[in-house]
Amino acid sequence: MTAEPVGAMTCAPPDPWFLTTISLSGTPSLPQGVFVRVAPRRIEPTANEPPWDNSVLNWLELENTTSRPLFVLEDADEYQSRMGYEAISWPDEDLGDVPAGLRTSIKLQNSTRYSWPTNCAVIRCQSIEWNAATTKLMIRDGTFGLSRGFQDYITRKKSRPADVAVPHPQSAELTLSYDGHALTVPFVVTYELNRNYNPDNGTENCGSGLVVIAGVLLLLFSAGLALPVLVLARLISRWSRRARS
Repeated sequence: MTAEPVGAMTCAPPDPWFLTTISLSGTPSLPQGVFVRVAPRRIEPTANEPPWDNSVLNWLELENTTSRPLFVLEDADEYQSRMGYEAISWPDEDLGDVPAGLRTSIKLQNSTRYSWPTNCAVIRCQSIEWNAATTKLMIRDGTFGLSRGFQDYITRKKSRPADVAVPHPQSAELTLSYDGHALTVPFVVTYELNRNYNPDNGTENCGSGLVVIAGVLLLLFSAGLALPVLVLARLISRWSRRARS
């Protein structure tokens, strides 16, 4: 699925070792008004393209023009394992007759994509509801719960070996729920060597410095809170001794 851009303080990662191409396996049978198409990455980034991910050559765009919701199903255990949450907030809507172990956090309706705040089971949210997105749904691979066992082979490191082996193609499928019925969209992800790889581009572990800064700020903040508390405790102790005397 698409990733959100990282904060402005982060730095650019190294170039990807490989580039990916996603293609449909045949022509999926979808309800009228539901479409899936292969969209190539454009040379000039647009509002619907994540320009910070230069490892994808194309993606799948899923669209539902009808008023009946189309749910994108995810393997609940796989999604939880990849996201690292101890608990996941899932919507309580009835998905109908879908395979066991599948849940949803994405729906498409009236040509609009909606997402469910799954992390609200971990952090406190003011409201838990479907949120409309301004961009289309783009499927770039089978990670994040879409397909069980799909491996993320995109490597971003310095010093790519000259004889590095290109990963074998991976098959996966997109599982949907529409009007209480489960639908599948099979696809294949293939890999190729990134011919424009530059080992001098980007920085590895660029977030480690931010962790150190955050730790220092936390210590300073803790010290700032501890100092007035310590002074107040000493004043109370002195007042108590004087009252007893």
